[in-house]
Amino acid sequence: MVLKATKAVQQLYISSQLPAEQRKDKAIEIIKEGLKAFDIKITPAIEKIIDASVEEIVLDSKTPEEQRNQRQDNLLQQVSQLQAQVTQLTAEKTNLENQKLQLEQQIQTISSAVQTPQNTNAIQTV
Repeated sequence: MVLKATKAVQQLYISSQLPAEQRKDKAIEIIKEGLKAFDIKITPAIEKIIDASVEEIVLDSKTPEEQRNQRQDNLLQQVSQLQAQVTQLTAEKTNLENQKLQLEQQIQTISSAVQTPQNTNAIQTV
């Protein structure tokens, strides 16, 4: 049933009757309708099996080039996410470095203010 539903959905896609991003959902819908026709109750476990089966059949039905392209697209998406994370972390690092510099300047200012009166007192006692 899963194979037939997946092939039917693929045919709808090929004939431009269904957008690519709706194929999986449509296949799952057809499978669930088929199971209901046989009075089979859809449980969360059955939903997981349906989902995994559709994924496997879709992957198996792809040509090696399509599989390679899909893996490549997934890798590019991961790289993009990592680059965004690097950008965010770099900005946070810069912000923290600026805060550190400000704190160091405040410490230096406070240290200078504390040392100045001590030197003045030392000169006055002489």
